[in-house]
Formats: sequence, structure tokens, C-alpha cells
Amino acid sequence: MSMLRTLSTPLMGSIHKWRCSALLGPRQAGKTTLLRRLVNGAGVFIDFDDPLVRAEARHDPVSFLRAHRDTARMLVIDEAAKVPEIFDAVKVLVDEGGKTPSRILLATSGNYLMLNRIRETLAGRVHLLRVYPFAWGEEGGDPGLLQLNSLSRPMASMSRQALAWRRSRESFLVEGGFPPLAGLNSADKDMWFRDYTTTYVAPLVSEHFRLRDIGAFETFARLALMRTSQTVNLNALAPLVGVSLPTLQSYADILDAMMVTIRLEPFSRNPSKRLIKHPKWHAVDPGLARHAMGIRPHFTALAESGNLGPLYESFVVMETMKVLAHRDSIFNLYHWRTADGAEVDAVLEMGGDVWALGAKASPKLSPRMMTGLKSFLEDNPGARGGLIVYPGTTIQKLDRRIWAVPDGWLFGR
Repeated sequence: MSMLRTLSTPLMGSIHKWRCSALLGPRQAGKTTLLRRLVNGAGVFIDFDDPLVRAEARHDPVSFLRAHRDTARMLVIDEAAKVPEIFDAVKVLVDEGGKTPSRILLATSGNYLMLNRIRETLAGRVHLLRVYPFAWGEEGGDPGLLQLNSLSRPMASMSRQALAWRRSRESFLVEGGFPPLAGLNSADKDMWFRDYTTTYVAPLVSEHFRLRDIGAFETFARLALMRTSQTVNLNALAPLVGVSLPTLQSYADILDAMMVTIRLEPFSRNPSKRLIKHPKWHAVDPGLARHAMGIRPHFTALAESGNLGPLYESFVVMETMKVLAHRDSIFNLYHWRTADGAEVDAVLEMGGDVWALGAKASPKLSPRMMTGLKSFLEDNPGARGGLIVYPGTTIQKLDRRIWAVPDGWLFGR
């Protein structure tokens, strides 16, 4: 996979347009490599993973920045949250320039620490961007997700891509999109997943959140990843982890803050409708979820495990998230489920339109797949339409406002 990420263009645009920019992403998602390549002679790169650099910056943050800054070039500060004092110093430099872009970019793992500091010091001065592990269609064409208005026009079959899509999809569902996995064999990849929480997430969590029992947090992280695409029920998990409910709630917030999981809040525009109010969990990467489930790193094992459906749903949600976030689009994602069981996997709000998405892991379509979408569209008549996202090769209009769309087309594979 190329490290010339989709995000490169909007990232450069943000640096030259906004007073200050910030890049947030999970550990090992490729932030540092992306930023080093972005700077590459066109600016200064400061890495706060280096303890000597951190010590120098803490001594006199404003003087430190002035010494490294050239107003005509970019200044990129990686792992900025490791030196909290730097945010006040950045504010000083940004305010000195008035409305002129400072060309300063802050980057950090996760979003809680960065957002907390921004609320304190940089509110109204910074533009936020998010990066996730590689998207399935990272190196592909234009995603259909950005061309949904074209669904009303006839489209050719994509049968030529069927074999390539199937192979790459199966591999992605098993291995995910974390950049460090490229080039590793299957055994080493599974070892990497085993160590991800312990090696990359837990030390940062321990440092910044001062957890008393990091082992309990790691247990919770594994259980949460196993439950990808399920509604969040912390009461049921508390006895399994062996901690109180308030502690477990803080663990869930930390896991989201580190961008290991995301939670979709319920979509509610009809106050008279009885809806499930709990959020829905999704693993940020299918490889992490598959490994947490204890499934061998082979697609056949995944298909036979009975977990392909939930993993495919999270795949659809996260690929939607990546396509839009990596282009710095303005959007919201929700889930929708009624008290009597009608459900759609994701509700996308974008550009004034609302689309309901249902993820179906089978290439075979049936009328029953439309049940949840029809219920949603009846309750939300202003919605643009519903999409069944499936591993097929043809776009099919199934109902007046419902289409079946191939995942390869939707995500630009």
C-alpha cells in the first residue's frame, strides 16, 4: 500500500487555509509516516516521542517554537499531547499572526487529549482532521459514496472486478488496514494484533489517564472489540471485567478516545417513535476485531465462525467513515433501531441528505433485506433513500427509494 494517503491533499489545504491544524488518529495508523512525507523538505518536523526533545520543549515552550519556526514553511509537531505546555505556546504564535495561517500542524494519537487541550487553549483557532488505518479503497478510484446522486442513472455491471474485489475484500476483513502489517507473514500479523493494545495503546493510556488496573482495561478492550457492531451494554460487561460500572464507563470513553473503537449514537428525528437509545460499538479495524474474537487469520475460518455478518457491518461503517474523514468531508453517522426490532446499520447525514445503510455480507439479494430500510424511510419521509451495501458487482434498484450497491463501487475499490 502506498503511503501517499488520500488525506494528503485536504491536509495540505488545511495547513495553508486555517490559522492552525490538528491531525488525530489511532496509534499505528500511519500518522507519522504521512506527516514526514508531507513535510519532506518543505517544513520542520518535531517528534515529541523523543524524550530529549520533550525536555527541551518543556523548559521554555514559546522560545522552543520560535527557534524551530520559519513562517514561510510548515511546522509539524507530532505527539503534541506529550508536552501539554506546547498548546499555550502555539496559541501565542497563532494569535501573533492574527487571521493569517500559522502553518502549524499538531498531531497526536487518539482524540481526547488533543480535544481537551484545544477546548482550553485553541478553541476557534484550529481545524481538526482525522486519519484512520488504510481504507479498503485507499488506492482506488472515485468512491460511489461521493456520487450517490448518480444512482438514478443506468450503470454498467462491474463483473470484471468481481474476482479482484473478492480476494482483496476477504484479505482486508481478516487483516485490516494498519500500515505496519504490510510485508509481515500471517503469524507475525497475528502476533502484532495480539500485542497492539499492550504495546501501543496501554502505555499511552497508563501515562495520560493514570489507570490503577491496566490489566482490567486490556480485558475490557478485548471484550469490546469482540462485540463489534453490537449495541453497548456496559452493565453486562462489568462482571466479566471485574470492575464497577463507573470504572467501565471510563474505560469505554478511553477506548473511544484512543480511536480503537467508535460508538454510533442513535438517529432520532421522530419524537413519537420508540427507539433504542443505546449507542452501537464498532472496532476501528476488522483485523483487531477478528483477532479479539479468537478467529484464525483465514477468511474460511471467519466465514465458518458465524461472525462474518457483524464484522462486515463494522467494515461498511468504518469504510464509510474513512472515505469521508480522509477527504475532510462534513458528515454525521448514526445507527437506528426501534423497540420492535426494525433496524438499519448506519444513517449517514451529509450535504443536507440523509441515507440509510444496511450491510449484507452475502452477494445474494432478497426482498427481506429491505425490511429495515423500508421501516426507516416510512418513519423518515425526508430521507433521500436507502442502500443495501453488499459484496456484489451490480447496482440494482430494488424499490422506489432503495438500491443495492456493490461495496467495491461505494468505497472506490
